[in-house]
Amino acid sequence: MIWDEEIASELDGLGELSRYAAGTWLQDRVKGQTVVRRILMGHVDVHAMKMSRPVLVGRYGPGDILGIRSRIYPLDEPRSRCRAVSDIECDEIPWETIEELSRKSPRLESLMRNIARMRVYGVAIAMHPAFSCLNLDERKTLFDNAIIRLLAPGEHLICKRDDKAHLYLLVSGTVDVRNNDTSIVKRSKGEILGEISLFGFSEYPTADVIAEHFSEIIEFRDADMLDVMNNNPVFKQRITALVGSRLPA
Repeated sequence: MIWDEEIASELDGLGELSRYAAGTWLQDRVKGQTVVRRILMGHVDVHAMKMSRPVLVGRYGPGDILGIRSRIYPLDEPRSRCRAVSDIECDEIPWETIEELSRKSPRLESLMRNIARMRVYGVAIAMHPAFSCLNLDERKTLFDNAIIRLLAPGEHLICKRDDKAHLYLLVSGTVDVRNNDTSIVKRSKGEILGEISLFGFSEYPTADVIAEHFSEIIEFRDADMLDVMNNNPVFKQRITALVGSRLPA
């Protein structure tokens, strides 16, 4: 990720070199301090905890940075656990050191926010019931070309009778689905939108979708979504079932 590369230049010379054997679960705290890790060699799997069980979120390697937080996403990494896939080397930098630097550097704070945001989105996809059946390559196919939509209250995500709606995952916030200025239903964090138009059940969107609160939304590219569905029958069945549940009787 380009932001990892940029933030690495800000962290040069900080921290201590550490080594861990393959299979080691990495702790958030080392010698009583919360740390950020910059991977120098080897690979680490990041798991999010769901019902006390680890769910694989992503695999990270040389140049990637783990443990970044921001004031917007303060709880991202503490909900995750990291496991060394191979023997690894990494720089371990106290979080307090990075936090102090970020107060003096708006650029560093912005980089941290972007990295934390992407980690949050990765967790949201991995933990979602519809997407949890995808392997890492399939998630990467969807996520690498996705567009992040940040909407203020009152902004449209979908306009009725637009040329096209895509498939969206609501990461945070609430949106109002409206037809002729009448509220039909509200959708909130974790819900999927736009699937009826994507599957061709309508030539165009059948309702307006308007942000009710500040909302973060992942917009997936149609070609990627259809490609993954065609290659993953379980995923296709889950999305198809969602479509069926929302079609008029």
